[in-house]
Amino acid sequence: EPFVDWFTAVADTYALLPVYKRMVSDNQNSDHGPFWNNGYLAFCGIEDFWPVNPYYHTPGDSIGAGYNNNDFCTQVTKAGVAGLAILGQPVPANRPLLGLLRVQVSDFGGNNFPDPGESVAVYFTLKNFGMVTAHTVYARLGTSDTLITITTDSSWFGDIAGSETATTSLPCRLLISPQTPREHLAAFQLTIVAQESIFQTGFNLQIGQYLVTDPIPDGPRWPPRYWAYDDIDTGYARHPEFSWVEINTTGNRIEFGHNDSVRVIPLPADFGPLRFYGQSYDSLSISADGWLVPGFYRTPNYQNQPLPSSGAPPRVIAVNWDDLYPGYNSTGYVYWLFDQPSHRLIVEYDSVPYYTPRTLRDKFQVIIYDTTVTTPTGDNEIIFQYLTANGYSSSTVGIQDGTRQIGIQCLYNGGYAHGAAPVAPGRAIRFTTIEPATGIAEGRTRLPARTLTVSPNPARLYAQIRLNTTGTTRLALYDRSGRLVRSLQTEAGENSVRLDCRNLQPGVYFLQAGNGSYQEKLLIIR
Repeated sequence: EPFVDWFTAVADTYALLPVYKRMVSDNQNSDHGPFWNNGYLAFCGIEDFWPVNPYYHTPGDSIGAGYNNNDFCTQVTKAGVAGLAILGQPVPANRPLLGLLRVQVSDFGGNNFPDPGESVAVYFTLKNFGMVTAHTVYARLGTSDTLITITTDSSWFGDIAGSETATTSLPCRLLISPQTPREHLAAFQLTIVAQESIFQTGFNLQIGQYLVTDPIPDGPRWPPRYWAYDDIDTGYARHPEFSWVEINTTGNRIEFGHNDSVRVIPLPADFGPLRFYGQSYDSLSISADGWLVPGFYRTPNYQNQPLPSSGAPPRVIAVNWDDLYPGYNSTGYVYWLFDQPSHRLIVEYDSVPYYTPRTLRDKFQVIIYDTTVTTPTGDNEIIFQYLTANGYSSSTVGIQDGTRQIGIQCLYNGGYAHGAAPVAPGRAIRFTTIEPATGIAEGRTRLPARTLTVSPNPARLYAQIRLNTTGTTRLALYDRSGRLVRSLQTEAGENSVRLDCRNLQPGVYFLQAGNGSYQEKLLIIR
C-alpha cells in the first residue's frame, strides 16, 4: 500500500491523473501476481470507464481503438517517468527529506471527492525520505485558483522520523465555489516546513466528475450554451427516449455525385429558419460522410477530426462523421423528410456502407425540431438516433460552433468523452440549450411521477423494477425484435420485483406493465 500511495502522490503532482485506490487481499488472483512472485512491488493501473469496468490496458493494445484512451495512456506514462526520476534522487544520510505522499479528501457528500459548492477537509500524509528525524513539521497550503477559498491553510505533523510517514489529524479546509465547472483541475502549492529545512511541492485536485449518466456541456468555456443528453441520463428531465422514425420509403432520396459530396437543401417555409449557436439559416448542407452543416456549405470532408477543431466544417453537426459510401452497389442511401405534423426535419442514413470495409454498414438519423419546440436561447433542438452500431471506431460524434472553437465531442476515434454513453443500438442523444435539471423537475414545470422505473439502468446481473401501484401487475420484457423474453408479476401488496439479467444477451429491451400503457427501456451490459 505505501508503494501505491507513493505512485498516487507522483500522479497528483506530475500528471493530470486522478487516482482512486482499491486494495485487494489476494495478490495471487490478480493480474500482477507474477510480479509479486518474482520479488517486485506492483499494482494494476485500470481506467475506470463504463461499460467495461475495470478496463485493463496492456502492451498489446492498439492505442486509440475501442475504449483505449490516448490521454489516459499518456498521463500514466508521464507519472511513471516522473516516478523513476524521483527514485533516482540520492537519499540524504544526515538530513531529512520531506515529501507529499498522499492527499485525502473528506466531504459532506460522503463520496470522498471534492464537488462544486462543497466545503471539504483535506488531509495530507507526508513521508520523510531521509535517514534522520525532521522536527516540528507543519505544512501550509496555497492556491491562486479564484474558484477555491482556503479557510484553514495549515496542517501540523510534529516530528517525523527517518523513513517514516505522518498524517495530520487537523486538516486544511477548502470552500469550493458552486460555479466551478465539473472536472475543473485546481492547482495547489504545499510548503512543508521543518526546523531543518523548507520543502516545496504541489498537487492537483479535480473538482467534480462527469458520470456516464450525466449530460456533457460544450466548451472549452463556462457557462456552456449547449448540452448533450443521452437516453441513459435518466436523472435529468431532458434525456431523450429512443424512438426511431423510418423515412426510407417516404423521404426524399439525396443523390450524391461523389461518395464525399455535400448537397444543400432549402429548408421548407413551414419549418422556418434553423437557429444554431445563435445564428439563423434557411438551408441545410448534408454530407455523404455523416455530417450536416446549417446554411450553405459545399466543401467535402471525409477525414473526421476531434471537436472543436479548425479542421472540421464550421457549424458541423456530426452524427457519424466517417468516410462513408452512400449508394454503393445501389444500396444504402441518404433520405430527408419534413414531418410537418410533428414539427421536425429528419435526415436518415439508411444502412450506409463505410468506404472501408464496404461490407460494414450503419443506420442512423438526425432529427431537427423547429422552433415551436422552445429553448431558452431560441436554438433548435437536435436529436441523434442510432439503430445499429457496427462501426464507430473511426468516427466523430458531436457538434461545434461557427468559430470552430466551441463544441461538444461525444466520440472521436473510439474514445468517449466523460459523460458519453457508447454508441449502441437504441442510443439517442439530444443537443439542446436547456440546462440540466435533475430529478423530475425542470424550471417551474413539474412532470408527473413515473409509474414504472428500473434500477440500475443500465443493468448487469439484476435490475429492480418498481411501480407506483401495489396490486397484481403483469410485467413483460421484449427484445428489440418484439419477441417476449421474460414474464414477471408483482403480487398484491407489492410494488417491486427483481429481474434476473444473467441469462439475457447484452442489448436494448423494452419492459411493459399491465396492458402495455406503461413502458420503460432497459439496457443490459456486460
